[in-house]
Amino acid sequence: FREYTSVFAIKRGSWLKLSDYPDVAVLSGKKGTTVRSLSNRSTSTAEATFTVHLLTPTHRTRVPIKSFKEPAEAKDFAQHLASSLNKRSTRFSPKISEATMRRR
Repeated sequence: FREYTSVFAIKRGSWLKLSDYPDVAVLSGKKGTTVRSLSNRSTSTAEATFTVHLLTPTHRTRVPIKSFKEPAEAKDFAQHLASSLNKRSTRFSPKISEATMRRR
């Protein structure tokens, strides 16, 4: 697959091996916006999002696939993606590096 950016309809990016990403996981997060008026008053909103990611074996590198507003939809999509690509549907659990272990 290819991860790319697009500028003026020109796509640039590098090709990545799908075999380097054996796991599929759903990660939750929040997306927010802040609106300011001319008198500098602000209003903020935040909503929860659930994103399906492809993960490396150490879970340190991840590639976002699709975002959802409902966790049930994200889990269903992750199960379908994992079965169609022969991947494991796992929980996000990054491996702690040796440098981090030494600091503890």
